[in-house]
Amino acid sequence: MHTALLRRLTSFGLLLAALAGLLAPWAAHAGRLALVIGNDRYARVPSLQNAAADADLMAASLRKAGYSVTLHKNLELRQFKDRVRDFRSRVGSGDEVVFYFAGHGVQIGPMNYLLPVDVRSDSENQVKDDALPLSQVMEDLREQRPRFMLAVIDACRDNPFKGTGRSIGGRGLTGVSGADGQMVIYSAGEGQQALDRLGPSDPVRNGLFTRVFARQMETPGLPVDRVLKQVRAEVNTLARSVGHTQVPAIYDQVIGDFYFYPPASDSAARPAPATPPPAPPVTTAALTPPPAALPPAVSGAPRVRLGTSMGDIVFELYPDKAPQSVENFLQYVREHQYEGTVFHRVIDGFMIQGGGFTADLREKSTRAPIPLEAANGLRNERGTLAMARTSNPHSATAQFFINVRDNEALNAKGAADGYAVFGRVIAGMDVVDSIRTVPTASRSPYHNVPVTPVVINTATLEK
Repeated sequence: MHTALLRRLTSFGLLLAALAGLLAPWAAHAGRLALVIGNDRYARVPSLQNAAADADLMAASLRKAGYSVTLHKNLELRQFKDRVRDFRSRVGSGDEVVFYFAGHGVQIGPMNYLLPVDVRSDSENQVKDDALPLSQVMEDLREQRPRFMLAVIDACRDNPFKGTGRSIGGRGLTGVSGADGQMVIYSAGEGQQALDRLGPSDPVRNGLFTRVFARQMETPGLPVDRVLKQVRAEVNTLARSVGHTQVPAIYDQVIGDFYFYPPASDSAARPAPATPPPAPPVTTAALTPPPAALPPAVSGAPRVRLGTSMGDIVFELYPDKAPQSVENFLQYVREHQYEGTVFHRVIDGFMIQGGGFTADLREKSTRAPIPLEAANGLRNERGTLAMARTSNPHSATAQFFINVRDNEALNAKGAADGYAVFGRVIAGMDVVDSIRTVPTASRSPYHNVPVTPVVINTATLEK
């Protein structure tokens, strides 16, 4: 199959050269911005099935992760250029930026072009005039000196010019030039076709690559580069299950770790607007089973009841598994540390975190931190209680979090990583679920903060 699309990996060289210099000095509270474009209603080349729906999904997922998202669909050339220019004006030095494009793309010579919906197919020169060079988009954004930039190019549905009687576009790779601060993922490898669906019975309305990307990016505590590798692995596995080859291609020359969802820590994390819609499931086969009911309570285990403004939550603690974490938590309960604090960081699909800030976001003083007890055999599963900490493994003090889903990425892989589980919810999980869905907003410098404070009024030891 002769295809000229970006998803088959077009010319990396010019794109990566255009991305040069994106690593800039870190701003104290950098913005997170995303430009998401989906084109599928083409006038003179074949229309696409999923590009606009894929853009909707990606926009919702990025908003949920705390990005200020600019979403556009079915842009003509003039609109395309105007929207890129408008977005560029919002990007500042030190920002974190994502550019996502779903639609038709073509390589002509050494250049990659993103096709607006009014592109004409008379000749290669006509396409050059009617399309937007990807390198131009990246150069426009590069000039703003963002700290980090991820380009997600989901632009290979099928060759839009095949069957026209014209030879337009080609495929191939040029030399790769290095630059810091850049990360690029294409939805398929060189010469490969990206799947819109996993067969005629596939109920999901999104393309394979984007549906997997949207789900994998919700993995908390996983750096972006590892998210991309997990996307590549899962897309490859699912494509092979239907006899197809699709291996997303990654270019990564970023220094340091960047996250869609940072690890749970003693500082509030990223901004997120109120209750964005959740990402749809990947496929029926890939769905995570619903969480099992909480097991019966352990006889004799200490219990703590939190009386919150949204209802009571009762914890059962495990001193045999995490003795220092349990004693630390109980000592704060005895000292009335938690009374008047709030759940200051709430991320649906991840966890709810509290115990460190008052309703006006004043941080309370604490005792000295405790050693990490994550390698105790307890896992960060839905309904479990764990200690929050910074990137220093031995930095946990008073703050805790409740997992609202199974968070495999937070489990210990060794003696000095992971997050220490020391209890679980045995009553009030409905209250936890109510808290996880409250509207949140940014309250500089803190993010994911409930709009209406969820206050811990009392914390009492029951036995």
